[in-house]
Amino acid sequence: MPHSSGSRQPDPGTRQGRVRMTSGGGSASLLPNRAAFAACVNRMLRKSPDSWRGHAVLHIVIDRYAAIDRLCDTQSAHKLLMQVGRIISATPQITAVAYLGDAAFAALVVRCDWRGAEAVADGILNKVARLETEWQGKNLKASVHI
Repeated sequence: MPHSSGSRQPDPGTRQGRVRMTSGGGSASLLPNRAAFAACVNRMLRKSPDSWRGHAVLHIVIDRYAAIDRLCDTQSAHKLLMQVGRIISATPQITAVAYLGDAAFAALVVRCDWRGAEAVADGILNKVARLETEWQGKNLKASVHI
């Protein structure tokens, strides 16, 4: 699967779908939508059908994103969305990331057991917990659930 370092357009049809994500320097492929992510997972499983237990898909959702989007200007909310996306895509164990819309991401972790996937999820939670975005002189903290 080729690495993508350019911009990709996420799923259309949602307000957040207009956000463009670019690679944050990580090794994860940035996939434009659910269909591309599903195709990536299917290709990976076809290549190694006997090792399906060694992979995980994380579903990552920004908590209270709709409220943040209503409270703040759209630019600040989208900045937060992109910062979370960059944290996910820069995580070394993640092979592919797709923006699903509605402040949700899917991330593929290969060659790991459930403990490894849990460690990756904990790392993302900790990095996002330190993330802040500014709006009208106030710092807003972000959180996600996985």
